[in-house]
Amino acid sequence: MSDYDVEAVDRLPFSAPEKSRRYQTDNYTGAVGLNWYLTDPTLQFTMAYYLRPDELSVIEPHLTGIGELMGGPVARWADEIDRDPPRLERYDRWGHDVSQVVMPASFTQSKRAVLDAQQALRTDARAAKVSSGLALFASNYLLNQADIGMGCALGTGGGMVQSLVAAYAPPDVAEHVQAKFASGEWAGETAQLLTERTGGSDLGALETTATRAGDAWILNGFKWFASNCAG
Repeated sequence: MSDYDVEAVDRLPFSAPEKSRRYQTDNYTGAVGLNWYLTDPTLQFTMAYYLRPDELSVIEPHLTGIGELMGGPVARWADEIDRDPPRLERYDRWGHDVSQVVMPASFTQSKRAVLDAQQALRTDARAAKVSSGLALFASNYLLNQADIGMGCALGTGGGMVQSLVAAYAPPDVAEHVQAKFASGEWAGETAQLLTERTGGSDLGALETTATRAGDAWILNGFKWFASNCAG
């Protein structure tokens, strides 16, 4: 193994005082408050490498704004969510089982800010007739560094729902669903509830049932893990 860039302190045993000082977390104030796009030259280089100049001129202002958003408010809201996480409100005041997931204000604010920034990127890219795909990947890359839980919630299921609807739904249903996603109304509102206690994520072993109830279906089953459970 190459030992390039090995510092002298790296050769010291972990019990050495010099080694302890080297890794003392108080010495590292973190990156919150910085613009995470402008401080990431590798990400900037990647965008410049894969996007044409006319595409970059449309996309980069949005990524600069998103970098500021992720390194500032979203990262701070993530800390607040850790201190005051979502909770399950099982019963109402009369003892009825409502099983309502109550999200803290920090989660709602963060989710709205991220969705608005990404929708603005899509809108401007569509108007300029350039693809927003790579820029949205970059946006999610930055989001995952700021709040991986939010990244999971917002990245769950939407594409899967749209592809399944496009492939199998009647034309009127497909038109209705695609319009909801295109307008942004259903952005971040889908959920995946696949993992069960008996079969993990093996879809062939699901025990959940779907029972027709008039024009709707009643889904019933036990889930071990849900992505975006309030979706």
